[in-house]
Amino acid sequence: MSSGIEVVAVGLGIALVSFGAWLIARASLPPWVKGIWKWPLGSNLTTRVIHMQGWACILIGFSCWAASALHLLAPRSVAAWSAVAVTVLLLASGLVLYVRSLLLSRGKLA
Repeated sequence: MSSGIEVVAVGLGIALVSFGAWLIARASLPPWVKGIWKWPLGSNLTTRVIHMQGWACILIGFSCWAASALHLLAPRSVAAWSAVAVTVLLLASGLVLYVRSLLLSRGKLA
């Protein structure tokens, strides 16, 4: 990765982790999240949905950090492959939580 992409990945990770922690701590969306800003979410915004959104943000933010650290490792080493595995695991876990929370907010899951 080039250094510009790494800086963006670290910044995005910081923003996602801090927003996820804020969602978990407050258990509500920010007041400005209305209309188009709330688009993928449905109208069933329970505490469970908000917490799932928060954890999804945190996991995806950590995956950004793990991906930005890949350039420090020797290519094709065990450490590099482990870092790739951790990045993919964090990203996949975050996406599963995100999709599940979207389905819950739209009332498609019980």
